[in-house]
Amino acid sequence: MPEALDPETLASEQDLAQKMAHLLPEKVQEKFIAERPLEFRTVQIHNPLKGHVDEPVRQVWIRANGGLPANLHIHQHLPGYASDLNFLQPHCKDFLEADCRSPPSTTQCDFTAR
Repeated sequence: MPEALDPETLASEQDLAQKMAHLLPEKVQEKFIAERPLEFRTVQIHNPLKGHVDEPVRQVWIRANGGLPANLHIHQHLPGYASDLNFLQPHCKDFLEADCRSPPSTTQCDFTAR
């Protein structure tokens, strides 16, 4: 597994979204600050409102935002759900640009338990 900061030293994306909510149009604020079923703690923060392009690298710690049932199917499908919810971030200066594209679905994941 690549070197990464300890997740407890990182702010959750929910916390970061709440701090940035005042910068967003009012009609989308609620969507950005809404509680999610999974907690994401991103190692390299990309602010899509700053107008720069980041390297196509993303390190994210993920955990359930609450308990999970002892259902094997839920545990098997959770990485795919997490990927759809968070990993495929656009690579562009501003995610509101007309020509902004999401990266291809070649995300490599290491779901090793800590």
